[in-house]
Amino acid sequence: MKKILPILVIGILLLSGMGAATYKSESETTAISGKEFFSTPRLEQIDNNVIVFSEEANGLILEAGKPILPKLVHNIELEFGVRNINVMVQPKNIVEMDCDKEISAA
Repeated sequence: MKKILPILVIGILLLSGMGAATYKSESETTAISGKEFFSTPRLEQIDNNVIVFSEEANGLILEAGKPILPKLVHNIELEFGVRNINVMVQPKNIVEMDCDKEISAA
């Protein structure tokens, strides 16, 4: 009886650990694509500075000592446990604008 109890306890521990074992499934590749358009920014003068606005922007880039610029943040919900996430952004139709005044800093 004294030898059976430790063997039984070890057996239970080994069998309970089997549920934690996982197998590697075949890798699946899923591509999510989308297009975001940014309209031409609008410049508005306030005092001696210029502030840049955009209709599509949902936030601002705020870094100390740098200009305040509009930004667009797009959230994508992923499944639990995904790995090797690759994000590619291809800006197109880039237009540069000249501004005589200083853009307002953060």
